[in-house]
Amino acid sequence: MKNIPRRLNFAFKLKFLPRGLWLDVGAGNGHYLQFMPAGSVGVDISENLKLGISKWNFLDSLPGALEKRISVVWCSNLIEHVLDPHRFLINLRRVLKDDQSLVLISCPNTIPFQKGPWRGTLAADHINFFNLRTLKLTLKFAGYEVVYAGSPSLPYLPIKLSRLLGSFGPTLFVAARPISNFQYNPKAHKILGEDGKIYFKNETYLEL
Repeated sequence: MKNIPRRLNFAFKLKFLPRGLWLDVGAGNGHYLQFMPAGSVGVDISENLKLGISKWNFLDSLPGALEKRISVVWCSNLIEHVLDPHRFLINLRRVLKDDQSLVLISCPNTIPFQKGPWRGTLAADHINFFNLRTLKLTLKFAGYEVVYAGSPSLPYLPIKLSRLLGSFGPTLFVAARPISNFQYNPKAHKILGEDGKIYFKNETYLEL
């Protein structure tokens, strides 16, 4: 059997991982998917049904067949590419099985030093740039509770110590659970509808 990718192996160490199906978002050629629990599936901009990967553009709702079926959503080096990170995270909520399900996100850490292991942060295809604080806030305002935040850059460190690397490690890693019955602040000009879509607050509830 091939070696499990380091970042995924790091995730497997988390003691609070729920059992169940995983969804690999941005699954590519199945690099991570092949090591996930049996029955797990992936989505990407191009489908590969042989590998269990369906087509998704990262903007619209996910395939309805996935709704409330997924225990762990895996997003490795993806959120820095998506056009609308907030809507992306809102859409992920619909496939999560319950409030113990997890979204696992890893992405480059944007810090002033951009050499060596940090040099890929400003890659040409990246359009979103996070540090540990902004990634945690992005998840919070999309209705998630962060239960782990750190860096997998030294994967052989104990999980507790890996939290300390989050501020300066080249890669961020965050695990978050969906908040049940999440709704935007009453002062906000938008609401989250029962259908999981975002609407402007007005008499007609125009969809964003």
